Amino acid sequence: MINLIIINFFTLLIIHDIGFNLFIEAHSKILSFILFIISWIFITLVNFNGVGNIATSLFLTIIYFLYVFLNFNGNTILKTFSVTFICLSLAISEFVSASFINLIEPLAEFSLSYIIALYLTIFLLFLESKAYIYISKLFLEQFSKKNFWSLLVLPFFTFTIILGINQNFDLFVKNKLFLVYLVFSVVGIYCSNFLMLNFYLKSLKSAKLEYKLELEKQVNKNLKSKFEYLNKYYLSKFSFLHNMLHSLNKLSILNKKRKYQELENELELLAQQTSKEFNLLYTNSKAIGTAINEKLEYIIKNEVKIYSKLENDLDFLSFQSQVLLFSELLTYCLNSSVQKGDTNPIIIFKSKKIGNIYLLKCNCNYELNNINFPIFQAKIKEISKMTDIHKVYDKTTDIDCLMITFYLSQNYESFK
Repeated sequence: MINLIIINFFTLLIIHDIGFNLFIEAHSKILSFILFIISWIFITLVNFNGVGNIATSLFLTIIYFLYVFLNFNGNTILKTFSVTFICLSLAISEFVSASFINLIEPLAEFSLSYIIALYLTIFLLFLESKAYIYISKLFLEQFSKKNFWSLLVLPFFTFTIILGINQNFDLFVKNKLFLVYLVFSVVGIYCSNFLMLNFYLKSLKSAKLEYKLELEKQVNKNLKSKFEYLNKYYLSKFSFLHNMLHSLNKLSILNKKRKYQELENELELLAQQTSKEFNLLYTNSKAIGTAINEKLEYIIKNEVKIYSKLENDLDFLSFQSQVLLFSELLTYCLNSSVQKGDTNPIIIFKSKKIGNIYLLKCNCNYELNNINFPIFQAKIKEISKMTDIHKVYDKTTDIDCLMITFYLSQNYESFK
């Protein structure tokens, strides 16, 4: 009897440990202790002579449920499955311990075997509860509590098999060789459930961390891109102001020396340069203007002429994506111009929208590079997945041009 009282104490202690790790205590420590003692007394009274019938098992299950639901606050589904797990774990622990003892010691010495089996059962239950707590915490880190039921699907069916065997245990006792095989199989299935769940959840956690890392890299890449743009913007404005101060100083000197003809020539040159830079940046697309400003120094130095004849805005793309798109187009076209050694290069952007298809055409007065085209093509598709880009023959220039096709969905926001 004393052994059953001790076993009941440890069983309730294991249930309390699961509740403490997965839920929040609903009462003070004193009240919680009183509930523990009362539950222990009721379990002992119900289980006074051991679990001999279904009614006793049912009463014990009800006490376990009441203890968890009254003593802890938390998700109802999670608490229900936790108590269910305890009940099923007790069944499999009893089966494994009884089978193990029967293999070692004949059932004739029942009293000693029974005591060993009791403590072996509680030891197995303790190991199972720790595995359950570990797997549950790992699961709840990755998923919501509403999906917790899926955690026990595979173990549940394993337990139902064990329960069926446990009810017909005497049939297997007669053949010890079969019993060894059965115990080995049951323990293997039981452990494999937890191992599988452990590896599965670890892989999900790893995938989640990889996704976060990739997202962090993308954020850092965007920040770096913004910093580079701001830096180029600063250098551009600094260069403009520096040249302006230099020009004003020169004009002031010419005015003081009364060299009016040279002053007029210098003013005319300054007006031409200012007009040229303004016309380069002033397009009917802010994104093209931003992309040009990024490469303004190189464009002016190499006397590149850029024209924008967009009939429709690319409002299905975010502004950042538009800037990246035109920046890649300009980079590819300008690099092709350098490699071919063309003078006075001209780049023209045209567009047209036909139904749910948006066409963007890029014409150049020189041949485009074929070697780097696959790399360039991949970069454009990274900006927008619903995109095709290829070279087409232009009869007017007798040279291939770039044609980008955007396949628009009904919801343009999906492209942003």
